[in-house]
Amino acid sequence: MSSVWSEPSKADDTEKSTTRKRSSSCYPEPAFLRHALEFQLPNPAMPPSDGQLCLWKFRAEWKRISRIDGLGTLSRTEASRVARLPSSAMSKQFAVGRAALRKILSGIEDSTPWKMIIREDALGSFQIRTARDVMHGRLLNAGVWVIVALSNRPLGLASAIHTARRAVPPLEAQKRQRAARADVRSRTLADTGVRWLADLSEPMLGDDAHSLRFDTPHDGAWHLVDIPFAGAHLLSAASASPVTQIHAYGWTTSNGRTITF
Repeated sequence: MSSVWSEPSKADDTEKSTTRKRSSSCYPEPAFLRHALEFQLPNPAMPPSDGQLCLWKFRAEWKRISRIDGLGTLSRTEASRVARLPSSAMSKQFAVGRAALRKILSGIEDSTPWKMIIREDALGSFQIRTARDVMHGRLLNAGVWVIVALSNRPLGLASAIHTARRAVPPLEAQKRQRAARADVRSRTLADTGVRWLADLSEPMLGDDAHSLRFDTPHDGAWHLVDIPFAGAHLLSAASASPVTQIHAYGWTTSNGRTITF
């Protein structure tokens, strides 16, 4: 796919010319491998390798992890955040997400959940230094769902709910779907901390392809990919290097059926 930016005119200054040369193009779509939900993978589980993105999707409920066990794994800082959140629902969602994250990481490191050291930055992105590598991750609340993403490269993650209204002409419905997709992709890229996002246009972000490469003058190439999700949810992830394989835990039932609700 060719760049959507037009050639700069002679009157354009250097900064504007640089902006217009930024482009998006298609990457090959990564293999999407659906799995039943499992927090602790077969031991010893390897952390995500080059080209891999691992996702976990689960409800913010004390089911796979008991409330007593889950709360007991949280750090003092995390427990303090649970106590300070303005509603019990928000506290529960945060606590379930962090407890699940710690259980996932403990399986990868063959350790105990409460011993995992999670370093989080101002954007909510976290890093975990393992015995073999540094993992990058995101934890996202998407309605009743919690999403955990892990990679060995910096990443971004965002979601939204897009509901098609009835009695809307097909062309208008398509336009609204494209605008919703563009919004989620823009917020996904913003979640990476890359600074050039204000210069991206809606046509670029609303491209019908589901696996896009975005080139930047200062932050390298980023791979943005749309993730199949439940119902009306839209979900996108962005990685600082090409993604060739996505392992999605919680996208099927225990008997292998795809979860569509």
